[in-house]
Amino acid sequence: METVVSTTTENALQIAGRVVKRQLGYFFNYNDKFEELKSYIEMLDNTRKRIQHQVNNADMNAEDIEDDVQHCLKQMDEKIKKYELFIHDEHHSKTRCSIGFFPNNLQLRYRLGRNATKIVEEMKAEELWNKRFDEVSYRVLPGIGAALANSGYESFASRTKTMDMLMQALEDSTVNMIGIYGAGGVGKTTLVKEVATKAQEKKLFNVVVMANITRNPNIQKIQGQIAEMLGMRLEEESEIVRADRIRKRLKKEKENTLIILDDLWDGLDLNRLGIACSDEDDGSQHDVNDISDSGYDKIEKEELSSDLNKMIKEKISHDHKSCKILLTSRRKQVLCNQMDVQERSTFSVGVLDENEAKTLLKKVAGIHEQNFEYDEKAIEIARACDGLPIALVSLGRALKNKNSFVWEDVNQQIKKQSFTEGHDTVEFSIKLSYDHLKTEQLKCIFLHCARMGNDALIMDLVKFCIGLGLLQGVHTIREARNKVNMLIEELKESTLVEDSYSSDRFNMHDIVRDVALSIAPKEKHILFMKNGILDEWPHKDELERYTAVFLHYCHINDDLPGSIYCPRLEVFHIDSKDHFLKIPDDFFKDMIELRVLILTGVNLPCIPSSITCLTKLRMLSLERCTLGQNLSIIGELKKLRILTLSGSDIESFPFEFGQLDKLQLLDVSNCSKLRVIPSNVISRLNILEEIYMRDSLILWEAEGNIQSQNASLSELRHLNQLRNLDIHIQSVALVPPNLFFDKLDSYKIVIGKLNILTDGEFEIPDKYEMVKLLVLNLKEGIDIHSEIWVKMLFKSVEYLLLGKHIDVHDVFYELNVDGFPNLKHLSIVSNFGIQYIINSVERFHPLLAFPKLESLYLYNLDNLEKICDNQLLDASFSRLKLIKIKACDKLENLVQSSIVGLLTLLETIEVCDCDSLKEIVSVERETHTNSYDNIEFPQLRRLTLKSLPTFTCLYANDKMSCSAQSLEDKGLNSNKDIITEVEQDATNSCLSLFNEKVSIPKLEWLELSSIHIQKIWSDQSHHCFQNLLTLNVTDCGNLKYLLSFSVAGSLVNLQSLSISKCEMMKDIFRPEDAEPNIDDVFQKLKKMEIICMEKLTTIWQPHFGLGSFRSLDSLMITECHNLVTIFPSFMGQRLQSLQNLTITNCKLVENIFDFANIPQTCDRNESNLQNILLRELPNLVSLWKDGITEILKYNNLEIIRVVGSPNLKYLFPLSVTSDLEKMKVLNLWNCRAMKEIVAWDKGSSENSITFKFPHLNTVSLQSLNQLVSLYRGTHTLEWPSLKKLLIVECCKMEGFTTEISSSQVKPFVLATGKVDNKKH
Repeated sequence: METVVSTTTENALQIAGRVVKRQLGYFFNYNDKFEELKSYIEMLDNTRKRIQHQVNNADMNAEDIEDDVQHCLKQMDEKIKKYELFIHDEHHSKTRCSIGFFPNNLQLRYRLGRNATKIVEEMKAEELWNKRFDEVSYRVLPGIGAALANSGYESFASRTKTMDMLMQALEDSTVNMIGIYGAGGVGKTTLVKEVATKAQEKKLFNVVVMANITRNPNIQKIQGQIAEMLGMRLEEESEIVRADRIRKRLKKEKENTLIILDDLWDGLDLNRLGIACSDEDDGSQHDVNDISDSGYDKIEKEELSSDLNKMIKEKISHDHKSCKILLTSRRKQVLCNQMDVQERSTFSVGVLDENEAKTLLKKVAGIHEQNFEYDEKAIEIARACDGLPIALVSLGRALKNKNSFVWEDVNQQIKKQSFTEGHDTVEFSIKLSYDHLKTEQLKCIFLHCARMGNDALIMDLVKFCIGLGLLQGVHTIREARNKVNMLIEELKESTLVEDSYSSDRFNMHDIVRDVALSIAPKEKHILFMKNGILDEWPHKDELERYTAVFLHYCHINDDLPGSIYCPRLEVFHIDSKDHFLKIPDDFFKDMIELRVLILTGVNLPCIPSSITCLTKLRMLSLERCTLGQNLSIIGELKKLRILTLSGSDIESFPFEFGQLDKLQLLDVSNCSKLRVIPSNVISRLNILEEIYMRDSLILWEAEGNIQSQNASLSELRHLNQLRNLDIHIQSVALVPPNLFFDKLDSYKIVIGKLNILTDGEFEIPDKYEMVKLLVLNLKEGIDIHSEIWVKMLFKSVEYLLLGKHIDVHDVFYELNVDGFPNLKHLSIVSNFGIQYIINSVERFHPLLAFPKLESLYLYNLDNLEKICDNQLLDASFSRLKLIKIKACDKLENLVQSSIVGLLTLLETIEVCDCDSLKEIVSVERETHTNSYDNIEFPQLRRLTLKSLPTFTCLYANDKMSCSAQSLEDKGLNSNKDIITEVEQDATNSCLSLFNEKVSIPKLEWLELSSIHIQKIWSDQSHHCFQNLLTLNVTDCGNLKYLLSFSVAGSLVNLQSLSISKCEMMKDIFRPEDAEPNIDDVFQKLKKMEIICMEKLTTIWQPHFGLGSFRSLDSLMITECHNLVTIFPSFMGQRLQSLQNLTITNCKLVENIFDFANIPQTCDRNESNLQNILLRELPNLVSLWKDGITEILKYNNLEIIRVVGSPNLKYLFPLSVTSDLEKMKVLNLWNCRAMKEIVAWDKGSSENSITFKFPHLNTVSLQSLNQLVSLYRGTHTLEWPSLKKLLIVECCKMEGFTTEISSSQVKPFVLATGKVDNKKH
């Protein structure tokens, strides 16, 4: 007993000692803990900054940030704020020593030491300071712009069949690459645009990307096209980095994407563009080094490694899940042989028949009725065009509104030609269209359009025309821009020029371009060469005739001559990638008529002095050039109208540039080294109309600094002709009062640091786009109300981005009471002061606010409480299409119910990471509006709600509870049952996201993530969501089921369903709804994904109508650990459309198809199942359960892969093998219990069985330790197409490789481990 007491006492004393030591440590170790805490805070802050940099880079490219990253940053901010408050607590100063070594205020020192210790322990436990994220963001899809503009398409019988086959291929989930081939000018591009348009109309794709490849592909330019249509900005120069960015963008894509690559002339590595044609490996690949070395020498092992790699590539799923690629080419060989498009997915586009050709010619020519005077000539002309649409359209436009004499003349010209092939006809027709252009001016501009390449900028043509003086009577850039746009439209009318993917660009068919480039040397004496080799300069006589020389990325063998005599030369243009190309000093001295000089990518350490001889030069472009210090020589070019140094490494502006008093356009954008512009230079350029200075950090001086030699912005006051300004100003203090920015036709003004552009989704339009944009990222302490010029711009601005130090509480009342009458896009980011966009103020009349606003983006507004709380006129917000709200923690709702009626054009609502948000629409309780009224979003198509912890429903309708209260108020307490029923209905309504008062008839996309609603729809919802196409539900932990059968029946157009991480969900459908007769549901559903549903036990219900799921072609189930059977018996007749089946990592799954013991009452139904992937199913016993009844035929099965199923003893029951005539690939790995591939049927005949696999070309058997044979019984095997057989670690194999003798092509056989061959 004493021992026990002694031990207890000892333990107690030890514990007491540790406690005392710890308590004393708070006092004596105070300083050490304080320093340790500061060190941890510094590490935490560095980690936060590093993650924030990743987020900023993602934001710069319009990427959305992952929820966990946002949560982590928010947590870090809160922790740092909390810890720094402690560090800077003034009480720390009171703990200093005063008497001896004893500090003042012992109790305070103890308390602070104790808190410091606890904070350090907390930081060590949480390890936030050591947090890392590989990926922080994802991207949202934009629209497709003008890429599919296709007014020229005509529907003919010869096209209808091709169109139908293409649409069928686009809908086929097993086809990911489609090819269209046909002669040049046959109409391939027009056809694919029409196909893409129809596919979008059928909701097959949400995003369409189109890029023009051309004969000499420019990878960076193609990447730029793809990126622009995906809403990305690729600033990087590296092709590899740009491709990786595009690849990640497409890989993250959740919606179906169609990529059209038009006009391939040769094979193209799509990976260089960032387009991955296959997913990652299915997990069955192995390093050859893992294979036993026994029996292999080095050469054999290298050979094995090579073939393993080839087979791994073939095993990779050929279906890029979210991306379908459509290619066009003139040659079928390019598509099939070089791009690996399957034969069945390759379609020919032929010429029109004679009647179709005549019809098209007459229609384009404007002859819509039968006219015998024209019909005979139309037939002859159409016949000569060989049915080529490009020739027919060109001639038709040339003959439009022409009399019969012109038709006869053209017909006679055609007859005189000795056509040998179709292209001569095309060339004649294009030349005729050229000849019929109205003016020489239009002809000249057409020829210059041809040399500008694909998707050329209209503004580049404007500058060129000004430089060359082509626009007679046009004196200003604004007039020139309008004139050139009008001329481009005329060329489009003649079909010589066509639309591009963007409205500020134009394109030209390559055949038209070839004809134009053949005309130019003959009629205009132009030398044009692109991507060629210039062995020697032309003869002197030729040089004397040339009016223009264009050398685009050509290799010049003998360098440039010292000088060339070109007395008529007006244009000299070199684009170079050769850093060693040098321009001799006297090179330009004999080009006295030169008007346009363009040098791109040229190394000019010293500007040639002979440039001063170019006294007539009107345009000088030195873009992306390495420039020396003698730029002052340019000041002698007194007639210069256009000067662009964009992207060059200029560091300072020469003072002599002030002599360029005729200069109309100055472009020094993207000059990253440019810092200094001398004073009194810009002010002397007094007829300057357009200035582009974006991304150039010029050090402007404040007005009034007399001693400074740098320019101030006040010099802009002298530019009375200025109409367009694109500029970055580092501080608003540098902007003098009384500037005329509000008078400009277009401006893009960025005030403050550029880091604001990395927040949110704000993107500055192209520098040549005519818009009015203002970005305000003010420094702390700046009073925006004192900046009168800024307040004036609010009346005209179209794009507005406000940063964090805009010190206002109410955007409307404090910034512009006129309601921002012209604003189209408003973004507010990281602002801590703004509480309201429009606050509630007593007024006698409703307000007019934001009448032209199209998009509203609010990001990280900590104190935002309301968007609008006021009565508005009907025009307010009437054009709003998009609302995106993110990280606005005090916001409780988006809009009042009275405002919903104004949002008639709203298409997208996206709300994320708003901790206090309870509803989208709130009920006004103190207005004259009826709070019980229905609300409707008539055009809303996309609704995304993410990470809203307090969210309850879309519309907080309180009619039911109010009705119950009103019954009591009226003394109807005797009707208790009625009141109870009303209250139950009210409760049911409040629990659901959509209640009976909400109508969104056009909703197509619904995404819900991390919100705590108990239901999405009320169980008996009568509101129809018949247009819903995509439903994604993630991490909604209170959902016990997805929907009721009543709601499912209303989703008649649902095509994609994804459910993941809903931890309480046991059933997809409400189990109480299981009744004997249920209507068909999800008849158009094509894609279904069920991921990480831990408690899910059932997917299907036995009482489905037979038409349910009849379109389902892709099913993926992952990490659903309570599922035992995937397809129960009652689903047997509902799977005819299923093509792709993927089941991975489901611990309890025992059977895939459980169709056993079903009475066979009719013929077997054909299944479309083509691909099966089963991975990591540890309890899988069978794919087809024992005793299967033959209710389905699997005659379309092509690929089956089973990986990591250690309890699977066989793959096929004998009854299924007769259906496998189309099987191409069989891959089995790590199925350690498998003894045979086909189960032995004891009841089968003793006669030998013949297994026929006529299309099987690849068999891979790996780590099948118990596998003995294909089939235990007597059998023969026929597989004539077998090319590759891989057997790895199948040590008990007794007979397989000897059975390949019937193969017509001798297969390559790889084997490791023991393999005994016996012939059965």
